[in-house]
Amino acid sequence: MTFGFPAYHTETYRFGEDVSDVRNLAIRALDSLAWPLLTQTDSRLEAKTGVSLLSFGEKITIDFLSDYEISVTSKCSIPTQCFDWGKNRSNVSQLLSQCHWVMAIGPPFGA
Repeated sequence: MTFGFPAYHTETYRFGEDVSDVRNLAIRALDSLAWPLLTQTDSRLEAKTGVSLLSFGEKITIDFLSDYEISVTSKCSIPTQCFDWGKNRSNVSQLLSQCHWVMAIGPPFGA
């Protein structure tokens, strides 16, 4: 758990060179998690998680560092929240796991 205002967690991940489109992979992973995409630029995607009993929601930022490397940050929505009880780390882990699941199932139907 990283201490800061708001609480956050960041991880950098490098995919193998067999991944041809990391951006599309990330968008499909966000979609399958039902985390709405808020904004997208050439170098970044921003999404949000829903409100739950443990959380008021988090903002997910995916920065594309290279063709195969991303940085994923989950940050609490409430600016004064300094403890997240592992929720941000869990979000980052869940997104990366979902990316691997999306890679395993292959391209979307009809693609």
